[in-house]
Amino acid sequence: MRCANALFVPFFGAIEMTRFDEAFDRLTGLTNWEMKKPGSRHRIDLSGTLDLLERLGNPERDLGLVAQVAGSKGKGTTTALLRGLATRSGMRSATYMSPHVVDPRERILVDGEPVDEDVFADAVSRVAEVLIPDQTWYEAYTAVAILCFAALEVDLTVLEVGLGGRLDSTTVVPKDVCAITSIELEHTHVLGDTIAAIAREKAGILRPGVPCMSGCIDEADAVITEVARECGAPLRRLGSDFDFCIVGRSDRGLELELRGFEGLERLVVPFRATVQARSFTLALAMFESLRPGVAAEILTDGRDLDFLRRALPPGRFDVVQEDPPIVVDGAHTDASLATIASELAAAWPDRRFDLVFGIAEGKRFERGLGEVLKLVDRARVVPLSGKTSVEPAELQRMIASTGVEVRIASSVAEALEDLEPVARDGGLCVTGSLYAAGDALRVLRARTLSQ
Repeated sequence: MRCANALFVPFFGAIEMTRFDEAFDRLTGLTNWEMKKPGSRHRIDLSGTLDLLERLGNPERDLGLVAQVAGSKGKGTTTALLRGLATRSGMRSATYMSPHVVDPRERILVDGEPVDEDVFADAVSRVAEVLIPDQTWYEAYTAVAILCFAALEVDLTVLEVGLGGRLDSTTVVPKDVCAITSIELEHTHVLGDTIAAIAREKAGILRPGVPCMSGCIDEADAVITEVARECGAPLRRLGSDFDFCIVGRSDRGLELELRGFEGLERLVVPFRATVQARSFTLALAMFESLRPGVAAEILTDGRDLDFLRRALPPGRFDVVQEDPPIVVDGAHTDASLATIASELAAAWPDRRFDLVFGIAEGKRFERGLGEVLKLVDRARVVPLSGKTSVEPAELQRMIASTGVEVRIASSVAEALEDLEPVARDGGLCVTGSLYAAGDALRVLRARTLSQ
C-alpha cells in the first residue's frame, strides 16, 4: 500500500486510500501554470473547463448562489470575508481560492474549513476518470472544487479568479454577483502590458444583469465602466456608490465610517490594515446585493465581530504575533509592496522592522521594495522553495545600495531564526511572495504547536 501523494501526506497520512492515490497521481501529472517560469507558453481558454464539467454532468448548475471575485490585489481577502459574512448569517458557504499558502486544501473551504476528506477524494476520483489529454491542473482542480460544493449542497459559492478573468476557469460558472477589486500591472506576458488591457481582461467576468462591485480607479475604472455599459451589467463603484473611511485605530481594530449600506454607519472591525477594510467594504457590498438588509442584523447591536478576523486568509497582511509584531504578506509587485510599507507605518508608527524577502522572477518590485526598506534596519534575502526566484545575491546588492544591512539566508526558516532574537524592540516582516509567506507560516505554526 502507498500513502497519499506527498502533497497531501499531512492531511491523509497513511490512511489506506488507494483509489484516492491513483486519482490524485493523475492530477499531479497535469500542467500546472502556477509553477511555470514567467514567459512560459500558456494554453488558456475556457474550452477545457467547459468540456470537463459537461463530462461530469454540469455540477456548476448546483452551487446555490454564486459570487465571483477578480482583481489584481485584494481578491482573496474579499472572497474570504464575503464567505465569513454569509456563514455568520446562517448560510452554508464555500470558497474556491488560489493559490494556497500552506495547505493545498485552503483552496476548497466550506464554512471556512477544509472540505471533508472523503468528499474531496470522491471528487478527485470522478475528475480523474474523465480527464482528456492537455487538461491542466487548474481546470481539474476547479472541477474538483465545484463537485465538492455541489455534493455538499452549499447555499453560497464564492469563486476567486486565478488569473485575469475573461478566460479563467471559474468564469464558466453562472453567477449572481461579482467584483473586480483593483487593477495593476501583473502577468503582463498573459494579460497585456497596459492597465487598460489588463482591466479589459478582468472585465471579461461581467455578464448581462449580474451586479458588479468595482474598486478600480482612473484608467481601469473607465474600462470597467465601458464594458459594464456595453454588456448591461449593473455597476456599483467603491468611492461613489458606497465607501468607507477610517476614523479611528485602537487595539480593537479599525473604526470605520460607512456610506451606502442600509442600517450601517459606523463599525469597529478587527483588522490592522486599510487594505483589509477596503476588501471588507467590497465584500459587504456583494453580500448586500445577495441578501439585502441582512448585514445590519449580523454586524450591529454590540455583536462580536471577531469572526471577521478569523475569516481572513493566511499570508495577506497576516499578523502572526502582536508584540513584537510579526507580519507575513505575499506582496510581490510595486503597488502591493508599497501598500505593505504604508500599512506597517500606519499600524505601528513607532516601530522599525527587520525584513525577510524573496521574490519570483519576472516581477516588478524594485520601487515597492524601496518603500519597504525605508522602515527596515536589517534584511535577509532568500531563495524561494518551489518557484524560480530572483537570485539572492542580486537582491543583496540591490538592498545594500540603500544602506540597509543585508545578508543571504539559505531559507526562510534560517532567516527567521537569525532575525527573531534581534527584532524584539521593533518588528519583523516576511514578504515578496506567497511562497515565502507559506514557508514562514509553516515555521511559525510548527513552533506554536511545539510550545
